[in-house]
Amino acid sequence: MSADNWKMLQASQLNDEIVNEIGVSSTVLLHTVVSNKAYGSYIKQDKWSDLKKSVGSRTCSIEVFEHAGLLTLDILLKCIFSQDSNCRTTSSQHPYVSSVHALTYLIAERVSCIPYHNDMVYNLSISGFKFRKALRSVHGYSARVIYERNQSLLQDGDVTLKRKNIDFLDILLTAKDEDGNGLFDQEIQDEVDTFMFEGHDTTASGLSWCMYYLATHPEYQRKCQEEVDNS
Repeated sequence: MSADNWKMLQASQLNDEIVNEIGVSSTVLLHTVVSNKAYGSYIKQDKWSDLKKSVGSRTCSIEVFEHAGLLTLDILLKCIFSQDSNCRTTSSQHPYVSSVHALTYLIAERVSCIPYHNDMVYNLSISGFKFRKALRSVHGYSARVIYERNQSLLQDGDVTLKRKNIDFLDILLTAKDEDGNGLFDQEIQDEVDTFMFEGHDTTASGLSWCMYYLATHPEYQRKCQEEVDNS
């Protein structure tokens, strides 16, 4: 994110005068975050309660990273695009989710495979073909959503004045600098892709390690449970 874009977003989110001009109050932003936290808690409990039933009283290891990754992707799609992927609770995956997963795997594969460090070798490989295909799918989806939201803004005006909750895309589309200039579509798409990729995988890793250490340290798990019960 460029320094100018970062300043623009800071102004749109934190400066009350500018925020009020685009019709987004800090109360609405907070309500959006809280609503999506509650949404994430709901889908997590619904899916993981089924996982717990399948395990029963047996003592065994459970691979949680995949579930945590689907959870963070689902929440990010809700927060960024207001899209319900339901990838945490349904067997069929959202096409955007499938492409993001494919890119995550292919990037890790390329890093671990020395010959793939060469661009020419990678571009001629099957993995290189799959990478380009998944990348086109991700960029195509975000570009389509941005275009449709832009058209909605042109036809219906500032939708942030009408909708109860706003998302990250609303903030990007309505952000203005001191001269009244907004972000270009490509800049908006770059910011969306950055938040999606940087946000879901690293957060899923952190959640997975957190759950691992809580599972191996019951005393701290009890303290966390007590804090949740008493909140």
